[in-house]
This record gives sequence, structure tokens and C-alpha cells, in this order.
Amino acid sequence: MVREVLALLATAMLRFSVANLLQKQETRAWESYMDCGEGVHLCGILVLQSGLGNGVYEHKEPKVHGLWPQNGHYGSSDCVKPAETESPTEVYPCYANGTGQLGFEQHEWTHHGFCSGTKKNKDY
Repeated sequence: MVREVLALLATAMLRFSVANLLQKQETRAWESYMDCGEGVHLCGILVLQSGLGNGVYEHKEPKVHGLWPQNGHYGSSDCVKPAETESPTEVYPCYANGTGQLGFEQHEWTHHGFCSGTKKNKDY
């Protein structure tokens, strides 16, 4: 019961924050553009799961959801390709473990890791 209340509270706070941000910037959050800054060639967003969700999003501690370089129409980050492009073959400890997690980790690698500046999937 406590987890559900905390999850609802976190969701409400996030919705309020996003709504407040949208009012101030008069743009949708997913249309925002991240400028890495002068002389910075690689930047991104680290997305975490709180663990307070249900199903695959329920766990005892926060876990990584993904590291998303902000390139293309998302930001000024360069797309720095990895030296080795093989997909992950194991679930790394920073990711939540569970059904379908390896497939999810492979999705994150192919959709975001290929521009992250890492040398290989184990570094991502």
C-alpha cells in the first residue's frame, strides 16, 4: 500500500512539474532541444526507474531505464558510434532483472547506445 501511494505521489509531482514546465516554456517537453554547450560534443539524459511502479517497474532500488544521447532533432550532441556493435547477451546489474529484460536492454543499445560514445555494449 505504501509503495502504491508513493508511486501515485511521484506521478502526480511529475505531472505537475511537466505541466508547470510547459506553461513556462510554451513548448512540449518532447520537443525541447538540448544544447550541449560550447565545446561539448556529447551530452544526453540518464533515465532511471524509481522501482515504485508495477510489474517490471517494481523493484527494491532504482535501476537504469536508458542513457539517451541528445542528437538529431533532440539536441546538439554528436552521434559517436561504438567500436564494437554486438548486442548485449546478458542483463547487467544496473538494469532491472526480469522477464524480457534482455530484449529491453538490447533495444536500448540499438536505439540509444549506438550514439552514446561508448566503445561496446558492456560500457553502455
